[in-house]
Amino acid sequence: MRWFLLTLCLCFWLACSDDGDPTPADAGAADLAVVKDGSGPDAAPPDLPSPDAPGPYACKAGAKAGKVGKSDGELTQGSVKYNVRVPTGYSSTAGSPLIVVYAAAGGNPQNMEQFTGLTADAGARGYIVAYVDHVSPNNLSGVQDIAQVPAEISKKWCVDPAHVYLTGHSNGGSVIYLMLARGNWSSLYPAAIAPSAAGLSKQTFASFTCPKTSPPVMVLHSKNDGLFPGYGRDARDWWVGCKACSKTAKTAKSGCLAYTGCSDGSEVHYCETSGSHGQWPKLNKELLDFFAMYRKR
Repeated sequence: MRWFLLTLCLCFWLACSDDGDPTPADAGAADLAVVKDGSGPDAAPPDLPSPDAPGPYACKAGAKAGKVGKSDGELTQGSVKYNVRVPTGYSSTAGSPLIVVYAAAGGNPQNMEQFTGLTADAGARGYIVAYVDHVSPNNLSGVQDIAQVPAEISKKWCVDPAHVYLTGHSNGGSVIYLMLARGNWSSLYPAAIAPSAAGLSKQTFASFTCPKTSPPVMVLHSKNDGLFPGYGRDARDWWVGCKACSKTAKTAKSGCLAYTGCSDGSEVHYCETSGSHGQWPKLNKELLDFFAMYRKR
């Protein structure tokens, strides 16, 4: 009962705290300011993602000092905190897949780990998982700073650069879209992304230029999201259009809609849930299965 009440309070708190997510007008103004400064989707395009079987990736013995287990209080260059969780099967010489989780407004590395429940689920599959503190989507330099987290982690742990994945909730989902639209990625470009309950509307997406290359996308959004109603469908439609995917969806094994035939060989998945805005979707298996489909060439 105590665990249930704690979880319920956390979900309610995240829902209320997310009032700081950008309005469509605010987000659009911030995005356009960055596009105008010369950075953006045409800058240094990464390799296309591919579902081909990965080859082994090795790190030099003694080159990575990161430990197994919990590493709290890691800092970006801009002093944003993040925590790293490394599974027991980790090897400092064999590349591990990495998932980076970006926090919602009111979230932090500690409560986002509890909120998502990803550590155990992802760790069982060999993933390193990092939880990054909240940064507002309107903080242009802050978003660019936290985009470098995968590269920073790879300095201490042996991360396979072909298997880096991003997810996050509310503001944490929004910053992922903004990183890609602005060209703010790190040297470890994601092989796939899965933003949840992101707060970018149709009008904001319309202010973006489609990236020439982009990772496979899983859009997670509730049909009962009262804070960002319909924004998940807006995101889905924008990515389907940008990637020139088939507009007729297939139903994936997960029950999500899968838009295939995309020009870059990837897919767009749309998973519509029924919880409130302040609830993490109960789709960790589906999210991890989606990530497992893709690697970066």
